Amino acid sequence: MEKRSYAVGVWAGIAGSGGVIGMVGSGLLLTQWSWHSIFVGLTVVALLLLVLAFTVPDSQDAELPPFDLFGMFWVVLAIGTSVFAVIEGPSRGWTDVRVLVAGAAGVIGTVAFILTEVRAEHPLLDVSLFRRRGFSSGALSITIQFLVTFGVMYLLVQHFQLILGFDALGSALALAPMVVPLIVMSLVSPAIAAWAGLRVTTATGLLTIAVGLLAILRLDTGSSYFDVLWPLLIMSAGLGLSAAPATNAIMLDTPLEKHGVSAAVNDATREVGAAIGIAVSGSILSASYTSRINEVLDRLPEPARAPVRSSLAGALEVAERAGNVGRPLADYAKDAFWSGVEHSALALAAITTAGVLILVPLSPPRKAAESGIRRRRRRHLPWPTHAARTSRSDAHANDRSMASVRRTLDP
Repeated sequence: MEKRSYAVGVWAGIAGSGGVIGMVGSGLLLTQWSWHSIFVGLTVVALLLLVLAFTVPDSQDAELPPFDLFGMFWVVLAIGTSVFAVIEGPSRGWTDVRVLVAGAAGVIGTVAFILTEVRAEHPLLDVSLFRRRGFSSGALSITIQFLVTFGVMYLLVQHFQLILGFDALGSALALAPMVVPLIVMSLVSPAIAAWAGLRVTTATGLLTIAVGLLAILRLDTGSSYFDVLWPLLIMSAGLGLSAAPATNAIMLDTPLEKHGVSAAVNDATREVGAAIGIAVSGSILSASYTSRINEVLDRLPEPARAPVRSSLAGALEVAERAGNVGRPLADYAKDAFWSGVEHSALALAAITTAGVLILVPLSPPRKAAESGIRRRRRRHLPWPTHAARTSRSDAHANDRSMASVRRTLDP
């Protein structure tokens, strides 16, 4: 069990670092080729991983259930349309027909997915697993972690490029130091969780992320890269502290025959959280920037208004063409952009704090986890043989291993 906790820590650290590594790889491609090369490169990597997947030992259920096509349709509809509505709402307006239709489709898709999975004989996702406190709290924690992390990365990559003047590769490399505290904390967090408990470890990790987000509010457009770096390092340490225990909670609170489902949920929550985080932070940034920049649009020539209003990149392009006359516009647009970054960071910090308030009572207490572990051992371990009954040293070693798992839950 201790080895599995360590393996989960490695898993969580690599998964959390994947976004940064992917951006560095994309930046390298853009130094030589166009943006099309990113999709070609990702396709090559995906094919390579597909080949490597065949080297993994077979561990599927002996009774392979049929594929849930209806469940797949409803979940794709729910996530896709909801993200579209959040992204397009600020620019098109929340009363726009397309935004309203997309939002309604997202709600309908979500309800239909839940109803379909509840009634299905072989559901794509057994929603009854969310009744388990360890499973549900772990899934919620991971969703929040990746929501805020990718939301901030989306904001700061633009800051590095448009305000600090980094190129695509430089912006990706600027995020690379996040990997160090993320991996280090992911490796030590199982031991911390065994000592302090799942509830305390998860709350501390998320609050650390919130502290990093609030530290961004102290910055401005004149801040250097190193001024921006230390809030990122704080956030990545919090992510590393909370990711592995949350992943472990999902796996430990799931029956052995459902471990494939729990692993899929663990990955899906990361992807959904990242997509929602980018959509939320982008929407807040767009709304805040547009609100500020509209105050000066009437002073600009008509042809310049649309690009200036669309984004900071458009405003800087107009300002560059205007020469020295455009410098005040560039400064004002940068301030408007940073105002959006601050509003987004504050919203993400509020989401993180709200998540802590939900997760503290939701996370399972130690006694509930201990009884669950005992049930799993009785259900899945074979009846002890005479040799096993007489091997006290093995029994004591197993008890010590299980004790470390029990300590990952709060009193």
